[in-house]
Amino acid sequence: METKLRKSQMERVRYRCGYVNGIEVDPKGTRGGLCLAWRNEIGVTLQSYSKRHIDVMVDNDEVKGRWRFTGFYGSSYVQDRDISWADLRNLYIGEETP
Repeated sequence: METKLRKSQMERVRYRCGYVNGIEVDPKGTRGGLCLAWRNEIGVTLQSYSKRHIDVMVDNDEVKGRWRFTGFYGSSYVQDRDISWADLRNLYIGEETP
């Protein structure tokens, strides 16, 4: 989720919402800022992150097997779309996990 909040501010919001676990990425100025939050019952392993994405592996007893979640924030500017697509392609390289 895009937050536009500093990491410390988003962490407080996450705790108030009942999510003990999370990953926050600081915004750059007034743009971006990402947060991924989850409950204790779900196992999450961080693979990578940047100002544009959070990439994790998820283990959940309710869903058999391990799966990948990538939260991605693409630019709304047309001239930056090539960069966004290149970032997505780089995240996919060599990955076979659903």
